[in-house]
This record gives sequence, C-alpha cells and structure tokens, in this order.
Amino acid sequence: MRAYWLTFEGHTPSCVDAESDYDAKVIGKHVTKCEVTKVESLPYPATPRLSSYQHPVYGLTPSFCLHPEKCKGMSSCPRSYSCVE
Repeated sequence: MRAYWLTFEGHTPSCVDAESDYDAKVIGKHVTKCEVTKVESLPYPATPRLSSYQHPVYGLTPSFCLHPEKCKGMSSCPRSYSCVE
C-alpha cells in the first residue's frame, strides 16, 4: 500500500492510500465526485486523507508527511530529518 497525493478539479488536494496510481485515481473520484487531474506518490500518508488502509496487525499508518506539496512525486522524505522527529 502506498500514499498518493491527488489534485482535483473543484476540490482541495488530498491523500489516498491505494495499491496503485490508477486505484488512487478511482478512489479519489469516487469519494469526491470530482475529476482527478494529477496523481503523485508520497513518501508517507498526509492530511487531508480521503481513504486510509487499516493493516490487520499494525493498524493505521499515521499521516507522517507534513508538507505533501513539497514531497509529492518523491519515494522518500527529502529532508535531512523527517518531519516526525
């Protein structure tokens, strides 16, 4: 499961947990009823979140990414110290 940052027509950008960018786009459109214009990966989930994956043993991954607009499109956190430290 990965975190994706979605940009919409007529809705604020939001995070979605999904298996693929295609799935993220489908989930985003289903939840918001708005057209998704861009899908970009995030190193960690961010707020606001439209959907969250609940792991059966470890539970929900917190929204670690505090600056999704800066981190979108990256596979790891670009900061020397992560936002959660």
